[in-house]
Amino acid sequence: MINTIIFDFGDVLVRDTTKFMKRHFYFDKLSQNKKKKFITAFHSNEVGKLSNLKLNQTIHQTLSPNLSPKQIAKFLISHAKTLKAWSLIHLLLKKHYCVIILSNNQRNGPARYAKKLHLDLTRCVFVNSAEAGMHKPYLNFYKYTVKKYKLNPQKTVFIDDTTANLIPAERLGITTFHYAHDYKKLVKFLKNHGIKT
Repeated sequence: MINTIIFDFGDVLVRDTTKFMKRHFYFDKLSQNKKKKFITAFHSNEVGKLSNLKLNQTIHQTLSPNLSPKQIAKFLISHAKTLKAWSLIHLLLKKHYCVIILSNNQRNGPARYAKKLHLDLTRCVFVNSAEAGMHKPYLNFYKYTVKKYKLNPQKTVFIDDTTANLIPAERLGITTFHYAHDYKKLVKFLKNHGIKT
């Protein structure tokens, strides 16, 4: 019987503002060198090795020279919004499921989102890659989460919008669901696994 539901944060529960920004500023049209610099900085930030300020400076240099690092920080948070799947969190908590959010995120990122979107993240476990020092899709991030929160993989499901992030969870015996923004399919998946919402 499932007792733990793990959600990805960006583009499952809230809009992934980095993906939004990349589309907005035509990331795909950048030179390979600039793309590599951006991605390297982003991954370093996600594991806590690069400050948010340094990341925003890199974004300024590579992606949006018309915005200062401070304006970039504001841009990212101002375009955040909750998505339909967020409504499941409260329903699952009411049914006494353990709800975990497993996120590749910045230091203090969850707190900024919570303040902007009026989210109560205190009743969920939020596992932030920048705090853990590792990120998805690396297997150790999943092992760390399972061990730290004493999870039984056979009693756990994981929901993410990125297929690559599901593979390590499956290797640990966790049931996964690829969320392609079809809320009805997500609810059906939960129901089919005996999860009451």
